[in-house]
Amino acid sequence: IFILWAALLSFLIASQASAASPGAPTIGAATATSTNSATVAFTAPSSNGGSAITKYTATSNPGGKTGTVNQAGSGTISVGGLTAGTAYTFTVTATNAAGTSVSSTSSASVTTFSPPGAPTIGAATATGATSATVAFTAPDSNGGSAITKYTATSNPGGKTGTVNQAGSRTVTINGLSAITAYTFTVTATNEAGTSVASNASASVTTMYGVGSTGPGGGKVFYIATTPFACGPNLTSKCNYLELAPSNAPNSTWCSNTTSNISGSVATAIGTGYSNTMAMINGGCTTGAAVVARAYTSGGLSDWYLPSKDEMMTLAANRDAVGFTVTQSFWTSSGSVVSGNSNATAYVLDNINGKVVLNFKTVQYAVRPIRAF
Repeated sequence: IFILWAALLSFLIASQASAASPGAPTIGAATATSTNSATVAFTAPSSNGGSAITKYTATSNPGGKTGTVNQAGSGTISVGGLTAGTAYTFTVTATNAAGTSVSSTSSASVTTFSPPGAPTIGAATATGATSATVAFTAPDSNGGSAITKYTATSNPGGKTGTVNQAGSRTVTINGLSAITAYTFTVTATNEAGTSVASNASASVTTMYGVGSTGPGGGKVFYIATTPFACGPNLTSKCNYLELAPSNAPNSTWCSNTTSNISGSVATAIGTGYSNTMAMINGGCTTGAAVVARAYTSGGLSDWYLPSKDEMMTLAANRDAVGFTVTQSFWTSSGSVVSGNSNATAYVLDNINGKVVLNFKTVQYAVRPIRAF
């Protein structure tokens, strides 16, 4: 038995002595997997040198960063510690009990992930008193990793809006200030980080909001979703109604208190100005229309007496614009009913807060408005 064991041991020693290092592995594809890592594929060499391969090592160029796998056959190796946005090639060696092979040929170059390029800015559009949209085009380069988010930022204020996607679109930004000029920039974000900002958009000014101070120094109390007809002949287009910052003198409705005045019976929003002018042109030498037209707050001379619907809207928004109804207020809408009603016009009643008919001879408050 002793002789047999000695012979076996001699054989094993002789076998180890005759083993050599493996042949070089065959390099495969290198693939960036993050900002600081890549994987490298390889194929086992045709010769293991007479001893089982136990390890493969991939090495980066530049940097000499390495990764290993402990196995005999083909596979992939992950190499970490790389630098973002850097081009690398890799070689692979195989190791057995006798030693390490020569290196494989180098892989094709691969670049680790980096932040995307800057998006291209598009048009900024005001969509309300406190909001805007900003269009953008995706950058030419995503940095090797899919873009997941775009962020638009306002100047001034630094208000932001985001969309979570890869391609071009628009971003909505809320929380802006009314009647303020803004520009916007957009950044793109991927796994590696956030791009530099795009160029700034052209300047855009947000709209007025209910309660904003209008050009005449009063408060905006109506905002049209689409422009409404305004002006003396309803041929202009306006978006807002502004309440005068103070009352005009109290007055009767008109010096003519017994008959309708042609053209002064319209009730819709946008008709107050033409009603007011019809009252004056129809014989109102004194009265609510005259004092409303004489009002000049903000250096403007286009104030007028509100129509029935304009007054109803004002009453609905009175808290937002600070309009205190402690007395009744005239409108420019006369009665359309014949008979005794010719002596009446619509008035905002301070008792019930509704717009009702009342006699033209009564002294009521006058609060002008204007459209713009």
